[in-house]
Amino acid sequence: MLATYFKEPCTLAVFRCRPAGSQLDRFIIWLEIRGYRRACIRRHSREAHRFAVWAQSEGLPPTLRPGKFTVPDKLIASLHGKVL
Repeated sequence: MLATYFKEPCTLAVFRCRPAGSQLDRFIIWLEIRGYRRACIRRHSREAHRFAVWAQSEGLPPTLRPGKFTVPDKLIASLHGKVL
């Protein structure tokens, strides 16, 4: 899914090797299902990536580390004012 929204090989490599890498495809699918536009999906993907990098740098719990980074659907929904 990342390759649908980001074309540069360097960008894809950076996203995939960082903390949120293994979960970004799932997050993108979540956004697509809910009707987010291309520009919003790209922006939110970058934001999730930056958040995961920051969380790791702050030493947040292992549940936010590579391969385990997940954003609960209810949290995402509440941030966007949507009810699931």
